Amino acid sequence: MSIELPHDIPAIESLHPLDSEDMKHYTEHLALAVLRYFFDEYDNLLVKDAPDLQSPDGYIGIEVTEIAVSKNKAIDGDYLQYRKTKDTKYLEKIKEKGGTATDMNYGVLPVTKHDELEAMKAVFRKKLKKISEYKSKGFNILGLVMVMTEIPVPYTAFEWGEMIYALNSGTDKHYDRIFFTYRSALSILDCTTGKVEFKPISEKEYNALCAYARMKVDNKE
Repeated sequence: MSIELPHDIPAIESLHPLDSEDMKHYTEHLALAVLRYFFDEYDNLLVKDAPDLQSPDGYIGIEVTEIAVSKNKAIDGDYLQYRKTKDTKYLEKIKEKGGTATDMNYGVLPVTKHDELEAMKAVFRKKLKKISEYKSKGFNILGLVMVMTEIPVPYTAFEWGEMIYALNSGTDKHYDRIFFTYRSALSILDCTTGKVEFKPISEKEYNALCAYARMKVDNKE
Protein backbone atom coordinates (compact mmCIF):
# COMPACT_ATOMS: atom_id res chain seq x y z
CA MET A 1 0.00 0.00 0.00
CA SER A 2 1.63 3.23 -1.18
CA ILE A 3 -1.15 5.67 -0.37
CA GLU A 4 -0.29 8.38 2.14
CA LEU A 5 -3.34 9.73 3.91
CA PRO A 6 -3.37 13.30 5.22
CA HIS A 7 -2.92 13.76 8.97
CA ASP A 8 -4.88 17.01 9.05
CA ILE A 9 -8.31 16.02 7.82
CA PRO A 10 -10.37 18.96 6.50
CA ALA A 11 -14.11 19.00 7.05
CA ILE A 12 -15.39 18.10 3.59
CA GLU A 13 -18.70 19.84 4.34
CA SER A 14 -16.89 23.15 4.88
CA LEU A 15 -15.25 23.12 1.45
CA HIS A 16 -16.80 24.62 -1.66
CA PRO A 17 -19.29 22.29 -3.38
CA LEU A 18 -18.10 20.38 -6.44
CA ASP A 19 -19.76 20.58 -9.83
CA SER A 20 -20.88 17.37 -11.55
CA GLU A 21 -17.59 16.81 -13.40
CA ASP A 22 -15.43 17.35 -10.31
CA MET A 23 -17.79 15.14 -8.31
CA LYS A 24 -17.21 12.36 -10.82
CA HIS A 25 -13.43 12.72 -10.39
CA TYR A 26 -13.84 12.80 -6.61
CA THR A 27 -15.74 9.50 -6.66
CA GLU A 28 -13.05 7.95 -8.89
CA HIS A 29 -10.23 9.09 -6.60
CA LEU A 30 -12.15 7.88 -3.55
CA ALA A 31 -12.64 4.45 -5.12
CA LEU A 32 -8.96 4.25 -6.01
CA ALA A 33 -7.94 5.37 -2.51
CA VAL A 34 -10.05 2.61 -0.94
CA LEU A 35 -8.61 -0.04 -3.27
CA ARG A 36 -5.04 1.10 -2.65
CA TYR A 37 -5.65 1.22 1.08
CA PHE A 38 -6.46 -2.48 1.15
CA PHE A 39 -4.65 -4.01 -1.84
CA ASP A 40 -1.03 -3.61 -2.93
CA GLU A 41 -1.92 -4.95 -6.37
CA TYR A 42 -3.80 -1.74 -7.20
CA ASP A 43 -1.04 0.70 -6.18
CA ASN A 44 -0.13 1.49 -9.79
CA LEU A 45 -3.64 2.16 -11.07
CA LEU A 46 -4.19 5.51 -12.77
CA VAL A 47 -7.34 7.64 -12.92
CA LYS A 48 -8.14 7.82 -16.62
CA ASP A 49 -11.31 7.38 -18.62
CA ALA A 50 -13.23 4.48 -20.09
CA PRO A 51 -12.59 2.62 -17.83
CA ASP A 52 -12.01 5.04 -14.98
CA LEU A 53 -9.06 3.23 -13.35
CA GLN A 54 -6.37 1.56 -15.45
CA SER A 55 -3.06 -0.19 -14.97
CA PRO A 56 -0.21 1.42 -16.98
CA ASP A 57 0.10 -1.68 -19.19
CA GLY A 58 -3.60 -1.70 -20.03
CA TYR A 59 -4.10 -5.15 -18.51
CA ILE A 60 -6.48 -4.14 -15.70
CA GLY A 61 -9.44 -1.82 -16.16
CA ILE A 62 -11.84 -0.88 -13.37
CA GLU A 63 -15.02 1.12 -13.85
CA VAL A 64 -16.28 3.35 -11.00
CA THR A 65 -19.90 4.27 -10.43
CA GLU A 66 -21.82 5.99 -7.66
CA ILE A 67 -25.00 4.42 -6.31
CA ALA A 68 -27.58 7.12 -5.69
CA VAL A 69 -31.15 6.16 -4.82
CA SER A 70 -33.13 7.89 -7.55
CA LYS A 71 -35.88 9.41 -5.43
CA ASN A 72 -33.29 11.34 -3.41
CA LYS A 73 -31.02 12.34 -6.31
CA ALA A 74 -33.11 15.44 -7.05
CA ILE A 75 -32.95 16.49 -3.40
CA ASP A 76 -29.15 16.10 -3.43
CA GLY A 77 -29.02 18.27 -6.55
CA ASP A 78 -31.22 20.97 -5.05
CA TYR A 79 -29.02 21.24 -1.97
CA LEU A 80 -25.89 21.41 -4.11
CA GLN A 81 -27.45 24.30 -6.02
CA TYR A 82 -28.31 26.01 -2.73
CA ARG A 83 -24.70 25.64 -1.54
CA LYS A 84 -23.49 27.21 -4.78
CA THR A 85 -26.03 30.04 -5.11
CA LYS A 86 -27.46 30.56 -1.58
CA ASP A 87 -30.84 30.95 -3.27
CA THR A 88 -33.45 29.79 -0.73
CA LYS A 89 -35.77 28.62 -3.49
CA TYR A 90 -33.74 25.40 -3.56
CA LEU A 91 -34.48 24.82 0.13
CA GLU A 92 -38.17 25.17 -0.67
CA LYS A 93 -37.84 22.69 -3.54
CA ILE A 94 -36.35 20.14 -1.15
CA LYS A 95 -39.28 20.55 1.22
CA GLU A 96 -41.75 20.23 -1.67
CA LYS A 97 -40.13 16.89 -2.57
CA GLY A 98 -40.62 15.63 0.98
CA GLY A 99 -37.13 16.28 2.33
CA THR A 100 -36.03 18.65 5.08
CA ALA A 101 -33.61 21.55 4.67
CA THR A 102 -31.93 24.29 6.66
CA ASP A 103 -29.05 26.61 5.96
CA MET A 104 -26.63 24.10 7.50
CA ASN A 105 -27.87 20.70 6.34
CA TYR A 106 -30.65 18.75 4.68
CA GLY A 107 -32.46 15.44 5.05
CA VAL A 108 -33.62 13.05 2.35
CA LEU A 109 -36.59 10.69 2.18
CA PRO A 110 -36.49 7.38 4.07
CA VAL A 111 -34.75 4.70 2.01
CA THR A 112 -35.47 0.98 2.17
CA LYS A 113 -33.33 -2.03 1.28
CA HIS A 114 -35.53 -2.48 -1.81
CA ASP A 115 -34.81 1.09 -2.96
CA GLU A 116 -31.05 0.60 -2.63
CA LEU A 117 -30.93 -2.82 -4.28
CA GLU A 118 -33.06 -1.62 -7.20
CA ALA A 119 -30.74 1.38 -7.65
CA MET A 120 -27.72 -0.95 -7.66
CA LYS A 121 -29.40 -3.29 -10.12
CA ALA A 122 -30.21 -0.47 -12.57
CA VAL A 123 -26.67 0.92 -12.43
CA PHE A 124 -25.08 -2.50 -12.81
CA ARG A 125 -27.13 -3.35 -15.89
CA LYS A 126 -25.86 -0.16 -17.54
CA LYS A 127 -22.27 -0.98 -16.64
CA LEU A 128 -22.56 -4.47 -18.16
CA LYS A 129 -22.98 -2.78 -21.55
CA LYS A 130 -19.46 -1.31 -21.21
CA ILE A 131 -17.68 -4.67 -21.14
CA SER A 132 -17.51 -5.25 -24.91
CA GLU A 133 -15.99 -1.79 -25.40
CA TYR A 134 -13.34 -2.39 -22.75
CA LYS A 135 -12.49 -5.85 -24.04
CA SER A 136 -12.03 -4.39 -27.53
CA LYS A 137 -9.50 -1.96 -26.05
CA GLY A 138 -7.41 -4.89 -24.82
CA PHE A 139 -8.22 -4.93 -21.10
CA ASN A 140 -7.95 -8.49 -19.80
CA ILE A 141 -9.11 -8.09 -16.20
CA LEU A 142 -12.21 -5.96 -15.68
CA GLY A 143 -13.53 -4.74 -12.35
CA LEU A 144 -16.28 -2.47 -11.08
CA VAL A 145 -16.37 -0.33 -7.93
CA MET A 146 -19.82 0.72 -6.74
CA VAL A 147 -19.58 3.66 -4.34
CA MET A 148 -22.31 4.64 -1.89
CA THR A 149 -21.37 7.77 0.03
CA GLU A 150 -23.59 6.95 3.01
CA ILE A 151 -24.07 3.78 5.08
CA PRO A 152 -26.61 1.52 3.34
CA VAL A 153 -29.57 -0.14 4.99
CA PRO A 154 -28.04 -3.15 6.82
CA TYR A 155 -29.59 -5.84 4.65
CA THR A 156 -28.34 -4.14 1.50
CA ALA A 157 -24.77 -4.74 2.62
CA PHE A 158 -25.53 -8.46 3.06
CA GLU A 159 -27.66 -9.08 -0.01
CA TRP A 160 -26.02 -6.99 -2.75
CA GLY A 161 -23.50 -9.71 -3.65
CA GLU A 162 -26.08 -12.38 -4.36
CA MET A 163 -28.09 -10.08 -6.61
CA ILE A 164 -25.09 -8.70 -8.53
CA TYR A 165 -23.54 -12.17 -8.87
CA ALA A 166 -26.72 -13.44 -10.52
CA LEU A 167 -26.79 -10.52 -12.96
CA ASN A 168 -23.07 -10.81 -13.71
CA SER A 169 -23.24 -14.57 -14.26
CA GLY A 170 -26.23 -14.29 -16.56
CA THR A 171 -24.20 -12.92 -19.48
CA ASP A 172 -21.27 -14.17 -21.54
CA LYS A 173 -19.47 -10.84 -20.97
CA HIS A 174 -18.95 -10.15 -17.30
CA TYR A 175 -16.76 -8.43 -14.73
CA ASP A 176 -14.01 -10.39 -12.99
CA ARG A 177 -14.19 -8.64 -9.62
CA ILE A 178 -16.79 -6.30 -8.16
CA PHE A 179 -16.42 -4.00 -5.17
CA PHE A 180 -19.00 -2.21 -3.05
CA THR A 181 -17.64 0.53 -0.81
CA TYR A 182 -19.41 2.81 1.62
CA ARG A 183 -18.75 4.75 4.81
CA SER A 184 -18.00 1.77 7.04
CA ALA A 185 -16.76 -1.03 4.79
CA LEU A 186 -15.46 -2.40 1.53
CA SER A 187 -17.09 -5.59 0.26
CA ILE A 188 -15.52 -7.65 -2.53
CA LEU A 189 -17.45 -10.07 -4.73
CA ASP A 190 -15.49 -12.96 -6.20
CA CYS A 191 -17.23 -13.37 -9.56
CA THR A 192 -16.01 -16.97 -9.90
CA THR A 193 -17.41 -18.33 -6.64
CA GLY A 194 -20.03 -15.73 -5.69
CA LYS A 195 -18.47 -15.31 -2.25
CA VAL A 196 -18.26 -11.87 -0.65
CA GLU A 197 -15.34 -10.72 1.49
CA PHE A 198 -15.93 -7.91 3.97
CA LYS A 199 -13.31 -5.37 5.08
CA PRO A 200 -14.40 -2.84 7.74
CA ILE A 201 -13.35 0.82 7.55
CA SER A 202 -13.29 3.02 10.65
CA GLU A 203 -14.80 6.50 10.57
CA LYS A 204 -11.32 8.03 10.91
CA GLU A 205 -9.97 5.93 8.04
CA TYR A 206 -12.90 6.74 5.79
CA ASN A 207 -12.72 10.48 6.51
CA ALA A 208 -9.01 10.40 5.66
CA LEU A 209 -9.73 8.60 2.39
CA CYS A 210 -12.37 11.22 1.55
CA ALA A 211 -9.92 14.01 2.36
CA TYR A 212 -7.30 12.35 0.16
CA ALA A 213 -9.76 12.14 -2.75
CA ARG A 214 -10.82 15.75 -2.29
CA MET A 215 -7.18 16.85 -2.22
CA LYS A 216 -6.60 15.09 -5.54
CA VAL A 217 -9.57 16.87 -7.14
CA ASP A 218 -8.62 20.28 -5.75
CA ASN A 219 -5.07 19.79 -7.08
CA LYS A 220 -6.50 18.91 -10.52
CA GLU A 221 -4.78 15.52 -10.51
